[in-house]
Amino acid sequence: KTDEDQKYDLAYANGHVALVFEDHTDAATVVHIFDPDTGAILFSTRVTGRFTPRVVGVGSVFVFAWQDSADDIRAATFTVGSSTALSAETVLHNTGTVGDGVDLCAVSGAAEFILAVVRADTNDCTIRRCTTALSVSATGTLTDTDVSLASAVAVSGGRTTVAYVRTGGTYRVESFTTSTLASAVAPTSLFGGA
Repeated sequence: KTDEDQKYDLAYANGHVALVFEDHTDAATVVHIFDPDTGAILFSTRVTGRFTPRVVGVGSVFVFAWQDSADDIRAATFTVGSSTALSAETVLHNTGTVGDGVDLCAVSGAAEFILAVVRADTNDCTIRRCTTALSVSATGTLTDTDVSLASAVAVSGGRTTVAYVRTGGTYRVESFTTSTLASAVAPTSLFGGA
């Protein structure tokens, strides 16, 4: 590895691991899906013009998200056991300038996932509950509007929690009702930092 800014992500679904990473030689994302026990590759491809890749396993489906050159966040899926290629891409976010704050997490007990996107131009964070068919079911926003980086986790009990860093360095969390993505627990400071 020669590029320390190279971004990558890993996920597990239906006995397989998906690895996505930026190709540091050009604007492309590499996708590998393999059996972690044998190393056998199930699927491998390069997706040109995509960067800041993320992946999450939802049941037997891998959901991939990445930025395009227009700063849109696009998503595609691969179903272990039936897919032979990535699905057609769907734009899930197309507002403003996106920073590095893109995250995915599975919704516990559902064929859904949460997409968190931090805008670099306004420093706000939007969260979306999406199906594995890549349709948006609900949208919410963090209360704070000075967010630089965010990470989401959807836990059982119908709550989604987003941990984030404010532009001044304070670490906070906010919880949402997963079904509506309405704020359920106001922002709570964890600790401060630079």
